[in-house]
Amino acid sequence: MPYLTILKNNILQGEILNAVVSQKTGDGYLINIRGMEVFARSGLDLAVGQNLVLKVMEASSSQVILKVLKTDADKKSISDDAPGSLKNTLKFNWTAEARAAIKLLSALNIPITEERLSRVSRLLAEIVHKNIRNDSAPDKAGTFTEFLAVRALNIVYRHAGLNNIFFFLLPLPQKNAVYFKVTGEPRARGDSATTCLSFIVDTETLGPVLAEIYLTGSCTAASLTFEEKKGLDAAKKALAELGPEAGGLIKSLKLKTGRVSREDFFFAELKGLDLSSGINLRV
Repeated sequence: MPYLTILKNNILQGEILNAVVSQKTGDGYLINIRGMEVFARSGLDLAVGQNLVLKVMEASSSQVILKVLKTDADKKSISDDAPGSLKNTLKFNWTAEARAAIKLLSALNIPITEERLSRVSRLLAEIVHKNIRNDSAPDKAGTFTEFLAVRALNIVYRHAGLNNIFFFLLPLPQKNAVYFKVTGEPRARGDSATTCLSFIVDTETLGPVLAEIYLTGSCTAASLTFEEKKGLDAAKKALAELGPEAGGLIKSLKLKTGRVSREDFFFAELKGLDLSSGINLRV
């Protein structure tokens, strides 16, 4: 009986396997699993002799799909920019949404394909590139998609180990939803922890505005970042007109100009993360 048939009959979905790369051949590798050498197709840049820890994602009579959980650190490691890496194997536009999509599929133990990457990327792009100023009032389907995208984004951050960052959505009647980001900053010894609540507001006359509210113990501070100087000037004028009637938070409000990027708002902390986790071998 061929080794591949024996392997298919003796592994279960979800099972963890140890393997060794025996030989590079064609569009894949010969890998040794439980003393049996089988051919596995993969675009990974692996080295002969490299040890792998694999998880069985699918085990059927037609195919076996294995997810690479870990590689031997003492051998040649998987690199995002290696000639055979996922980044170079899939013909895909590697946007911030696409990188996050890889992390999401990996976190959910779903085999990575171009079709799935495309679908998840489009879902995340819904909240990044949504033009709030020109959109009409959202319908229920649109709101559900936004909630789904935010839930997916939170899973990505958890999977990346960024447990101090959380997003949530606030739907507004007859208006588009507002996305909030909560970031907890680690505290130094003796200091109080700092929490930042931030959100972006797109306005018709002042352009996009990034609002940030910082909470440290009993102290509160806030800032507004305008992408356009006319927005900054208008805000300064409005604050001046309030005079002594302005509250403490308003008086301490810091106004500035700078780049206001929805992509950075959602994905800044994810940039530069390794893409290699969650790549699959097909035998």
